[in-house]
Amino acid sequence: MPRKKEEWVRGREATAILSANSGRPIADSYLRLLAVKGKITSRPIDGRTNEYLKSDVEAYQVRKHTRPAVKPAA
Repeated sequence: MPRKKEEWVRGREATAILSANSGRPIADSYLRLLAVKGKITSRPIDGRTNEYLKSDVEAYQVRKHTRPAVKPAA
């Protein structure tokens, strides 16, 4: 049985897909963090550049934070 060809995307394209799915802008650094944590599959191209598995990027949605960044003063 032939294997389905996997599609890989570069960082900028992956960030654009992730931002569109989440409804708000997502930083490139957050995409790299997701890859380091194993939530999105990545592979290195050279010493600096990574590619991300398109199906993983399309399936992931970043949710909004539920707690405030700063505690209110008491």
